[in-house]
Amino acid sequence: MIYYSIFVILFVAAFIFDFCKFGQNKIQQTIFWIFAFIIFLLAAFRYETGYDYVSYKNMFAFINNSSENIVNLSNEINIEIGFIFLMRLFKYYSFNLFIIFISFLAVIPKIYFIYKIDKNKFLMLFCYFSSIFLTYDMGIVRQGISLSIILFSIKYLLNKNIAKFLLVIIIASLFHSTSLIFIFLYILKDRKFSTKFYLLVLVISLLIPFFLNTSSLITSLSFFKGIIQTKTTYYTNYYEQTSIIFSLFKRVIIMIIFIYYSKHKKNDCDRFFWLSINAYILSIIFMSIFNNVAIIATRGTVSLYMFQIICFGYIGKTNFFLIDA
Repeated sequence: MIYYSIFVILFVAAFIFDFCKFGQNKIQQTIFWIFAFIIFLLAAFRYETGYDYVSYKNMFAFINNSSENIVNLSNEINIEIGFIFLMRLFKYYSFNLFIIFISFLAVIPKIYFIYKIDKNKFLMLFCYFSSIFLTYDMGIVRQGISLSIILFSIKYLLNKNIAKFLLVIIIASLFHSTSLIFIFLYILKDRKFSTKFYLLVLVISLLIPFFLNTSSLITSLSFFKGIIQTKTTYYTNYYEQTSIIFSLFKRVIIMIIFIYYSKHKKNDCDRFFWLSINAYILSIIFMSIFNNVAIIATRGTVSLYMFQIICFGYIGKTNFFLIDA
């Protein structure tokens, strides 16, 4: 019940403070951080709540009762070495304390990142809570941590410091290997494509699932050694292959809204917006390519998909639909 309540209250707050521009900045900042603290508490003090809670609890006990080193454990249970290292740090502490710690790592950097963006903070917080927080920071926490680490790479990406950018992504991949897909964004960091180009990419993305043999593509990826081979083999064998056409179509509709905004509000579209919109369309492309394996299409693209939160921060303005003649 509390999750529904926060969902509704955040939506109302976004309407009041972002759309209606009510209240002074200090009042808004105070209320923002109150919401942020409540969201953190939900993650930090949950009990048997979340997609991977029980499996993490069992994993915590197994790892800290094992005499194996973290490298061997990573290979044995198919979990990234960084997350196993964190569990080992809490060997002599309770699992509940471990949850508080990893919740801090997963939640606080994202909320601070939203706060530092000079856009519609409550709308972005609402989008974060209703998507990334509930799915990853409350469930698949090791990926939630990797997403937080990825945010630290954006500065280096925009400054074209490829060495530091890659270093941060590699660190993020130590907690979830899907972070490596974020490297592709470096190619599009300063690109501004035309509306026709974006629409063409969306059409092709909708057609790809009908013509591309995803199974063959996954098989080809398994030829790579190391974590890529391990993860692709695990996900394709363990999880049922299902279609994600509906989710893909939903992302396409949202992307059309972003394109609509970029066409009619060009003066509001800065470098960070174009980076975000390119990240989002990359998430659509990769989701389309891996359409038959839902867990790869969704988990695998979330580091790019999360940039929809930023895009909504840009378009959430009172004059958005008052398009200039």
